[in-house]
Amino acid sequence: MFARIDYALWGGLIPGNIDQLSELDEKGVIGFKAFLSTSGVEEFPCIDDLSLWKGMEEILKLNSILAVHAESEMITRQLTDAWLSSNAPRDMKNYTWTRPILAEVEAVQRVLTYAELTGCRLHIVHASCAEVVHAVTLAKERGVAVTVETCPHYLALSEEDAEKWHGIAKCAPPLRSRKEVEELWECVRSGEVDTIASDHSPCPIELKLSPDISKVWGGISGAQTSLLVLLEEGFVNRDLSLLDIARLTATTPPHIFGLYPQKGVLAVGSDADIVLIDLVASQILQKEHLYYRHPHSPFIGK
Repeated sequence: MFARIDYALWGGLIPGNIDQLSELDEKGVIGFKAFLSTSGVEEFPCIDDLSLWKGMEEILKLNSILAVHAESEMITRQLTDAWLSSNAPRDMKNYTWTRPILAEVEAVQRVLTYAELTGCRLHIVHASCAEVVHAVTLAKERGVAVTVETCPHYLALSEEDAEKWHGIAKCAPPLRSRKEVEELWECVRSGEVDTIASDHSPCPIELKLSPDISKVWGGISGAQTSLLVLLEEGFVNRDLSLLDIARLTATTPPHIFGLYPQKGVLAVGSDADIVLIDLVASQILQKEHLYYRHPHSPFIGK
């Protein structure tokens, strides 16, 4: 087994493992991740408030960083229970209803408070809406050590695409309205978004095909298409510069996660991570173009 790309590993922050964080840090994890809502993986339960607080204190001591999936467990769980106990269709529209923007913003505000009071460095992963980014910007102005990322699917796809693709486009947070997509682009263009990441979450196609969306694996395969989406939606359609794309995807992340100067710069002794782009060529993505082990993507046909 070998990798065609460089990679680094995260450690998990879950209830009951705070005494294991230092060992994970010694083993070389680049940071820790916690879910504020159910992850969908039994081995990775969501964090309770006390464990979050104490975990952030420990991560501060380790001079590491906490990445957080920020959606309110209370809101998403109660809405999900109400949906699944009703006769409402098990479709994408109702799944999206169970994970509103309010659930995302509430969780972000809560963990920002913890970061402000503990001093722990914080990274908000896969923000789906401008409201989250604005909350992070305000926290930065107060001196909170926080960064925020979004993903290509939140910048290129909307609720309409989710309903079209059903399980293939299921993710958490869910895809938002076209209005939210454009507002999120304004955050990218203004420099409020620190990084853009694929949030690559592959799975066998069988886990994406149930007509009951509540039983479908949540996550979008995006590693291969991320740069292509940013070139099309950002550079071509919205005049986002190539330098900005490089900053968001390649220059800033190594500084956040302690990988600079091995990564993030073209210099003697650093990794030669170079991408050659033909800005004239065009291609409509087809299934056969995908190199994934499980070749499915909501970007097929774009």
